[in-house]
Amino acid sequence: MVRGAGGELILLGNPDEYTASQWLLRDGDARDAAAARAGARCDEWGCVAEDLNGRMVALALRAGSLADDCIRADVVVSTVPLRRPCPNAMYVIDRFAVLREGAMALRFDGESVRAVSVAGQRGLRPWSGLNNGE
Repeated sequence: MVRGAGGELILLGNPDEYTASQWLLRDGDARDAAAARAGARCDEWGCVAEDLNGRMVALALRAGSLADDCIRADVVVSTVPLRRPCPNAMYVIDRFAVLREGAMALRFDGESVRAVSVAGQRGLRPWSGLNNGE
């Protein structure tokens, strides 16, 4: 999800209806998933949307989309591993980052980005499955 210009959440990708409705419900948003997708441009390669400050956020679903996403997007979230640097992006999250850190929220402060992760909030515990990338 990305917080759009009007403060609403924009749904990237295609999570199941229950997951999407729960995210929207927890945000106090009565829209359905289809309405929340309206702010994103998606195809079979991924999605892009602008956040409330005009930053481009890309969700890459296939490795073939990463070259364009890394050039154009300020934030790249990739479901596939990144094998090369993404120099134009302010922040990059790939599948390995999620395996290490768990779910993440990004907070923007001017030109800097701060990631808040499950592992960072909870800490690495033997039962979490996030220890050392396990």
